[in-house]
Amino acid sequence: MDTKLKTGKNYIYVTKENHAKKYFKNSKLIAIINAPLYKDFNRTYKVFFMKNFKGY
Repeated sequence: MDTKLKTGKNYIYVTKENHAKKYFKNSKLIAIINAPLYKDFNRTYKVFFMKNFKGY
């Protein structure tokens, strides 16, 4: 995949853990989403603002 056109762009990234931060100049946690699926089970996701994509 050619990422040249995407370099320098900003993104919103929703994930359990921020494994993509090494591909961006900055990343900032902007929200935590907790989704209760059952009485005794939930999922937690983190929302990051990822700034200035550096490419792969």
